[in-house]
Amino acid sequence: MHLKRWITSLVALPLLIFLILKGGAFLFTVFICFVCIVSLFEYYKIVLSNTDFKVFGFIPFLGFIAGCLIILASYFKSLMQLL
Repeated sequence: MHLKRWITSLVALPLLIFLILKGGAFLFTVFICFVCIVSLFEYYKIVLSNTDFKVFGFIPFLGFIAGCLIILASYFKSLMQLL
């Protein structure tokens, strides 16, 4: 069980370091939005498995949008402080 997590971290860590060093702040923000969507998808798949709601329904869609907007708002807020 833990072997999958170790393999994932060994693959993801160099990618993350490269993304931070060479990609810039906006590309890192886009990556974090992608991670947010994947995480919320897994969460909704677990939570909504025994209900009538679908993972690709309206309420999860609002959650995906809200998660990305919060991350993008923090990026643009920090950008405005630099100006």
